[in-house]
Amino acid sequence: MTRSQISQLFKRGQRLGTTHFGGRMEKQEGGLAVVVIVPKSVSNKATVRNKLRRKVKGALGALERAINITGRVAIVVKKPFTLSFIELKQELSQCFKK
Repeated sequence: MTRSQISQLFKRGQRLGTTHFGGRMEKQEGGLAVVVIVPKSVSNKATVRNKLRRKVKGALGALERAINITGRVAIVVKKPFTLSFIELKQELSQCFKK
């Protein structure tokens, strides 16, 4: 997704949120487009931010069929986490059930 698409998503999209994540979702026909945003307030180190981003994208990939959503999703990591992969999948599925 481009920056303009992400900014429009934050203006128009449905709000998502849990203790570790926030974000917006806009349902559309077609595939699923996901952006994971990890701000510097979470960690100053790029390697840590990239690792968190990869964990979230991996969990979303595993959940994609189970949550059955299509459209655009932007997820913002609020704080650093040490969740296991199963806990991460559970929290993300809660995020989409609301």
